[in-house]
Amino acid sequence: SALSGGGVSAAGATVIDGSQFDGNTAQYSGGGLQASQSLTVTASQFLGNSASIGGGLAQYVGRAALINTLFARNAATSTIGAGAFFESPEQQIIVNSTFAALGRSNASAIHVMDGTMVIANSIVANHAFGIGALESEVMEGFNLFFDNGENMSTSPCMFPLSLAGGQDAAGLIAQLGAQALDPSRLASLCPLPARSAVSCATSTTSF
Repeated sequence: SALSGGGVSAAGATVIDGSQFDGNTAQYSGGGLQASQSLTVTASQFLGNSASIGGGLAQYVGRAALINTLFARNAATSTIGAGAFFESPEQQIIVNSTFAALGRSNASAIHVMDGTMVIANSIVANHAFGIGALESEVMEGFNLFFDNGENMSTSPCMFPLSLAGGQDAAGLIAQLGAQALDPSRLASLCPLPARSAVSCATSTTSF
């Protein structure tokens, strides 16, 4: 248990591969993992972690990519992001991942406070909201939303992945760091309202 980052609190750019975060708690954010800079997670599991926000993980600065990763039985006591919480003004991508709860969670599975979210080829099940979004653009396609209270919460803009040039999961992975999801193109498709200030090495280890 910790104030933030119950399993791991990462201050620099972080790459996680083949890891398991199981049963960790944080008083504030990132029950399993808190990342303060860019984040890439592949082939990992976040199981039974809890925090006020971002029960599985919380990420704040830089780009993020979650690929082939499982989030199950995580909890957010504030109802914000049982699986994952993002407050970065940049782009976050989720591909081939699963967010699930044993019973109906009273929280959103994924919560996006800022920036641009792309989610594809993923499963989101048993949450009050599949994706919660505030000052953000969310693109989704080829996903399964199952037994959520609502699949999407109110957002300034949500639109199909095809509008931003995304074709499939392989294409999205190839586009990480590329120009296909250029923020200026997103802005032309979906302008945001005026923004207010918002406060707030490869591993094989289990945390």
